[in-house]
Amino acid sequence: MNNKSKIASISRELRPVGRRKAPVLIFRPLRPWTYIQRMARLVVEAKSAEFGESLLRRDMEVIAQGLVEAGADPGLVKKEVCSLEAAIRAQIWMLILRPEDAR
Repeated sequence: MNNKSKIASISRELRPVGRRKAPVLIFRPLRPWTYIQRMARLVVEAKSAEFGESLLRRDMEVIAQGLVEAGADPGLVKKEVCSLEAAIRAQIWMLILRPEDAR
């Protein structure tokens, strides 16, 4: 057995089995104020409350699915997506209750 095949066999043995989950989320830096404002405005200006809710729900599902598919831990993803949704909902209420202060 030459050195190349020895190295290849050792690296195959040391390679982890299965896919590792990434414990790190880069979600907070990716949660700019402009995204929260834009999403809240879309929900408030939707043709009905039900349609606005479905827009928000679908967007949160797409974000969560993308992070899980990228290898992030599903528990952390759920926590972060809930945090993002809460920030958007707070901005929605700000737009509804105090539109002059929300800009």
